[in-house]
Amino acid sequence: EKENKSTPFALVIGSDPLTAYISATPIATDEEEVKHAGGLREESVPITKCTTNDLFVPANSEIVIEGEILPETWLPEGPFGEFTGYRVAPRDFRRALKVNSIMYRDNPILTVSSLGVPVDDTDIVQASSFSIILKEELKSKGIPITDVHMPPELASTTIVVGVEDLYGNIAFQIGYIVSSHPAFANYGCHVIVVESDVNVFDLDEVFHALATRCHPERGITAIKTPTSTLIPYLNRREKEWGYGVKTIFDCTWPREWSKVEKPVYVSFSNNEIYPEGIQEKVIENWEDYGYEKT
Repeated sequence: EKENKSTPFALVIGSDPLTAYISATPIATDEEEVKHAGGLREESVPITKCTTNDLFVPANSEIVIEGEILPETWLPEGPFGEFTGYRVAPRDFRRALKVNSIMYRDNPILTVSSLGVPVDDTDIVQASSFSIILKEELKSKGIPITDVHMPPELASTTIVVGVEDLYGNIAFQIGYIVSSHPAFANYGCHVIVVESDVNVFDLDEVFHALATRCHPERGITAIKTPTSTLIPYLNRREKEWGYGVKTIFDCTWPREWSKVEKPVYVSFSNNEIYPEGIQEKVIENWEDYGYEKT
């Protein structure tokens, strides 16, 4: 732009689902997305060179729009629905793109992702890809996690982390790792840390732990961090400067509590409450009791 030169672009619409999935996944800058997509596909992604520039695109694309991003040229656009389920960004001036070529198949499929109230395409992609990225990051830091889940129902705003072995301030350590990870600058505003007896993929269990194990004073920590300006609860100044807060919810029992002090989880699957023999008998006779098989 300083040299007043345009930048070539290629917009791909309707590539195969796995390639599209990887395109929305944060990949390290020194790695090639197309190789990750090929790994998921279990075969190479067929690529072809554009007709008006030197960029390459998936050869199985339905539609390819080629052109240039013009320097110092802005046009009004929007507003749009966003990943949070709200329309929060105003109509504004954004980069102008000059279209030089449109290639398409016979009877092309115009794929569309309409962002709004969960659950939509973005929620599903981020729930799986971002969870895997954070899981590997926490493991590499030696955090004893059981699993990581970004619930699609919560619009990429919340991350649930299960931990196996407890030590002092483990929830805060996890929260700080999330806050400093570039992939989560705009996402994961709330980090919920639970113990291994809570299934991170079951929101009923997660919310029960949040309501009953997180101390309102000692269990909640707020960290000021950069964030997405699309987060609905930010005020005007926070949106202008792009800063917000990540909240850490420590839903683990205090480390210093003895086994006797820890409340017993009254769950059907807990052998301390319902011995294994009782569990087996109930399951075996479930339909005889008049209940439908689940």
